[in-house]
Amino acid sequence: MINRKYFSVYVAILSSIFLTACGGGGSDTSVPTPTKPAVIMAFGDSLTAGYGRTAGGTYFQFVSPGNAWVELLANKIKADGIGSSVVVLNASLGGEFTSGAASRLPGLLAKYKPTHVLLGHGTNDARSFSDVTGISNRMAGMAATVNRSGAKAFILAYGYQAKGTDFSVKYAQALKNAATNGGAVYIDITADILFKNEFYNADLIHLNDKAQSVMLDKVVQQLYPTIN
Repeated sequence: MINRKYFSVYVAILSSIFLTACGGGGSDTSVPTPTKPAVIMAFGDSLTAGYGRTAGGTYFQFVSPGNAWVELLANKIKADGIGSSVVVLNASLGGEFTSGAASRLPGLLAKYKPTHVLLGHGTNDARSFSDVTGISNRMAGMAATVNRSGAKAFILAYGYQAKGTDFSVKYAQALKNAATNGGAVYIDITADILFKNEFYNADLIHLNDKAQSVMLDKVVQQLYPTIN
């Protein structure tokens, strides 16, 4: 259990927590050579934050400390030798819905001025409601907000298996539509993991340590070519 009321910040060029090499990393994506500084902001719910929050407001850890994929991304950036030009921030909040995220996003964009934003909300909405169209519209709206700020938007499509195959297909399509309508890069971050329970905790929603490096690879494949 952890006591986090606000989001964590992972700074690739300063924090000593990232001195160890990251796990996984099977991607053969070329390492970029940035010509200008980049600020990558991960912005999602518990699946991006690396910690969850119960309905009662209690925070809980479901990934080993230091092993969440955003932390591994900061590790990888440093290990690849591009950490002096790239900062990684995790502005995610466990338990957050797309409505709350949409309200929080403009302030974060103004404060941190990211160049890349990885949008990873939707799971809490899917868990509580079946209105995938609403999820899609709000995710598309956030992507458009990111684009208007001058940053590059990505939508992280965490697959949703807890309601079965039919819902998971509808949910995936909703996120694809959001990426198209919002002008975002679509990242199927749980490709090769969905419906493989060895990558999940008992709730079949939160992804375990084994899944983190697999998700990292999916992000790196789409993110690295845009860092210039």
